[in-house]
Amino acid sequence: MPMQPAKKKFSISFKRPFAPHIFIWLGAAAAAFAVISQTPAPYDEIIGHALENPVYVLLEFIPILLFIYFLYYVTGVVWIAVTFPSAFVFIASVVNKIKVFLRGDPLMPADVIVGGEAFNIAFESSIRLGFGTIALLALIALACASLAIFARFNRPAARVRIIGAVAAAALAAASFIFIYSNDQVYNSIPIKHNIYNMVNEYNSKGLILAFTHHIKDMDAKSLRPDGYSASRAKDALDARNGSGHDRGGENNIGGGDKTQLFKPDVIILMSEAFWDITQIGSLDFSIGGGPGDPIPVFHNMVGDSITGELFTDVYGGGTDTTEFSVLTGHSVANFKNEVASAYKFLVRKDMDSIVRSFTGEGYVAVAMHPGYPWFYNRRNVYPWLGFHEFIDLGSFDEAADKSGNYISDRAMTDKLIELYEGYTGAGSAGPLFCFTVSIQNHGPYDAGFMYGETPVNYLTTSAIQLSIKSDYAVTNYVKGVADADESLGRLADYLDGSERPAVLLFFGDHLPGLGSNFAAYRELGYPIGYDGGVYDISNTYRGRYIIWANGAARKLWPEYDELKKTSRRMSAAYLGVFLRECLGLRLSPYEELAAAARAVVPVYHHRFYGTDGNDGAELFERPPGAGAETGLPQELAGILSEYGTAQYYKVFDEKLSANK
Repeated sequence: MPMQPAKKKFSISFKRPFAPHIFIWLGAAAAAFAVISQTPAPYDEIIGHALENPVYVLLEFIPILLFIYFLYYVTGVVWIAVTFPSAFVFIASVVNKIKVFLRGDPLMPADVIVGGEAFNIAFESSIRLGFGTIALLALIALACASLAIFARFNRPAARVRIIGAVAAAALAAASFIFIYSNDQVYNSIPIKHNIYNMVNEYNSKGLILAFTHHIKDMDAKSLRPDGYSASRAKDALDARNGSGHDRGGENNIGGGDKTQLFKPDVIILMSEAFWDITQIGSLDFSIGGGPGDPIPVFHNMVGDSITGELFTDVYGGGTDTTEFSVLTGHSVANFKNEVASAYKFLVRKDMDSIVRSFTGEGYVAVAMHPGYPWFYNRRNVYPWLGFHEFIDLGSFDEAADKSGNYISDRAMTDKLIELYEGYTGAGSAGPLFCFTVSIQNHGPYDAGFMYGETPVNYLTTSAIQLSIKSDYAVTNYVKGVADADESLGRLADYLDGSERPAVLLFFGDHLPGLGSNFAAYRELGYPIGYDGGVYDISNTYRGRYIIWANGAARKLWPEYDELKKTSRRMSAAYLGVFLRECLGLRLSPYEELAAAARAVVPVYHHRFYGTDGNDGAELFERPPGAGAETGLPQELAGILSEYGTAQYYKVFDEKLSANK
């Protein structure tokens, strides 16, 4: 039987030497379009911005084109060169979109440095891709598959490929140095909406330009204060050595020679997005069968605690920055440039902290967060800060312990009580220092995302009309903050029933992000935002802390009642040190320096400052982009210069001794 001729596989051969370049340019253009289409903003806004600023589109296109050309000359294969860069940048744009939706901050270089955290966030989240994104992904896959299966090109000669690869790499390096790292080029593209919002910056500049431009921020030198030297920092710290509290944790109880150590168990509970929403006067929470006062426990404890206004450095996200400030005494306002994520940019080694101060006094230090351990790189950061143990999501039953999308405050409180009993029972090694971060009330708070509840109209007047998204945001947030308040009450009741002295520091990490561009706040008439006067700006970061003692602690802490009489407002960087001051514990030289700075500038923020520590006292706006002591009166410069210089040394240059 005669052999049948083999069937020819259908394909198209492109013999012309310019043919690969046509497909490379088309592929780069399509990939740039795909990236821009995933900008987390309305489509009409994306299109309008691209038409008004064509250079923005060009700067998204150039790196993709060079990436494709480099792969083309390395492999000699068009479909490989087009497919992998296109897939990479498109996935990155989708991850950026999901990260903005979940956390309110964009994809940053540090996300990649700490093991692809942003990609973990995107893949572990329950958010589903929209139809447009899925359709675009399918089109990219179809186009790349068609190119691989049906298109045939002549492969360039080896000499051409070597020259081409070197040229593409050289052009990429030159572009990065002279264009993408250039502040003048970067600032030539205007930021739509508020210029202080990192998401607005990324949306306006473009993901690729913004991401590559911020790579240089990974260099610690960009944060170094003017006139810094390690010797100057050491001199500032040496000048404080031995000037701290000399009580050393001892209290004279009952007079005479009787001395009893006062080292209570210390629990710091940072509650996710906890904020007193009853401050919005246009809401009445007794309407529609609502809870009335959604946070009665907190309100009652404020009247029986050491308390004051607390100003964090972040809004709607950036939990790690508040953690960093409280646990180290470091203020991001001290740095020359703003820091997008403290744990990712700043904590890369063993570092001094109030954790180490407590463990140096015999405390056992435990951190707990019912989230993924890679989130904000906590699995590495907590040991670097001196914690002995970190309890994460793996210690919870995800199926049984969830409320909404995250582990409930109820389950977290159960675990915290269990932890407390385990560490303070018979044969315990020493008093407990426990730092806990909740997660249940993590945003976003949009329709059906958290609890699937029907929105409740809490409005006190028909003159205000809430959008559907804002209505759901308020309803979901109130449910979460009420749950947090109930759990706070359970914890306080448990501690009050204990015979061991215990002190609880409670506060929220930042205000909740109730809609894009403060939508719900503005619809409700609450003064807030990155622009406007200093009152609106400061409201964006203004919360409250409480330091509460159980009955056993009050018997051993005679200063407690006196400390309760005066509200003391402060920035988050001072709070951990202030707690140690209140307890009468010996302060380290750096803690003494932070305490001295608080005495002069209790409110120290990159947008405003205040020299009066009383709640409600006047605040003063600082110029945009202010770093270190910029924009502050000359009489404050001395102590803040010392504080900032010592802080930079502690973060970047100090090597801890073995006994730390």
